[in-house]
Amino acid sequence: MDAQIGVTPAGSHIPDERNVKETIALHRSYRRIRLTREMRLSSVFSFALILAILAAKIVYLPALTLELCRWLVRLFQTPLGETAIRPIYFWSSTSFHFLVVPISAPSTTVCLVVISVSLISLLFLKRLPIPLPLVILTNLLISATGFFALLFLLIPDHFTYRAESLSELFTTVSVLVATGLPFIFWLVLLPLPIRLPRRILFCVLFECVLALLYVLKHLVYMVMCTYGTYLVIPLVILIICSLPDILYLVSLFSMTVSGVSARISRDSKLWHWT
Repeated sequence: MDAQIGVTPAGSHIPDERNVKETIALHRSYRRIRLTREMRLSSVFSFALILAILAAKIVYLPALTLELCRWLVRLFQTPLGETAIRPIYFWSSTSFHFLVVPISAPSTTVCLVVISVSLISLLFLKRLPIPLPLVILTNLLISATGFFALLFLLIPDHFTYRAESLSELFTTVSVLVATGLPFIFWLVLLPLPIRLPRRILFCVLFECVLALLYVLKHLVYMVMCTYGTYLVIPLVILIICSLPDILYLVSLFSMTVSGVSARISRDSKLWHWT
């Protein structure tokens, strides 16, 4: 493609050649990723790996959740001991285990402090040099906690949320995320041109960090419930249950896409000026 620099209309100036790009990338309608035979085979093998890991989870995760509950009992010295460990059934026969953590009711002073903090946050947090998404997320969490505090002040007798229900909900969501999220991760990697060893490495890495997050979430949950009150319920439901796993999935996928894009850009065809 030739660059034509010639006579221009009156009042115009001839463009400086130094300001003209030396290369022009193809339009994005021509830059497509095609599923090759190698990509299909790597996706099939990685999917078989995900299924094998899921089968291992079904077999070993019930015993691991029981040992995790016992370890948390010894670590935090909960007064209920082994009697606080309850089974929860998945797939009709497989039983996972969760720990019923006692949670205290908040005092009037605590509720007033939380409501005051939520109002101050809504009024002044947006004025601070903080990114807008972080401001919105922080205000959402603090406002939800403040709303719960207001409920305790207005209708304390009607707030009958049990600690057992919260612990069961937390464990149920954590188990579902740990078993279902790897399939979503495999699905988002499906159209990317990644070789089999790297695809398997990503799947194994994702599973390892997912297991670590499962333990860390339970530790944070125990700390919040042991030293907090019922006001931590919005934080548990909105943040601790699934958000860390989803953020990790998005982060790892973004890093993968960035690497693939950098590799493809080096091989892409360009139009040159002559």
